[in-house]
Amino acid sequence: MLNIKDLYWAAGFIEGEGCFMWSGRHSFLTVAQKEIELLKKLQIMFGMGKIYLTKNGIYKGHIWKINGRQAIGLMMTLYPLMSIKRKQKIREVIKNWKCYPDKGSFYRNKTHCKHGHPYNEVNTYIGNRKNGHKYRVCRICMKTYEINRKHTSAGKGR
Repeated sequence: MLNIKDLYWAAGFIEGEGCFMWSGRHSFLTVAQKEIELLKKLQIMFGMGKIYLTKNGIYKGHIWKINGRQAIGLMMTLYPLMSIKRKQKIREVIKNWKCYPDKGSFYRNKTHCKHGHPYNEVNTYIGNRKNGHKYRVCRICMKTYEINRKHTSAGKGR
């Protein structure tokens, strides 16, 4: 459980070492450090984000990174505790994020497939990718694809 003292510590640390970014259609919050311990503390404190080792260019160290809705949520949480300059940057990132929501939410909010079939309980197949992410497929389109595939492969053997 996050207490107010930890929140103020995190805000101060991120104020000094953090970066709020918008790149293309993605929002990010990153914090860089030579040593990994304080980044692990942030990761445990907020229960999110990944820590990467970087050796590019001049900087060699670790980066704690959060993106998408999690980054926006943390920015909103920290906003009242940030400096004027940081608040301005957070507002800019959130403004861009509102114009271009995360790609995942775009597909998740779709109610019909590209052929106009509804995504409902009966017509939607939910699958799991190897990376753990779920995906959905229109059963009508999947059945049509299978029928067409069988017909085209049957004709090749003659």
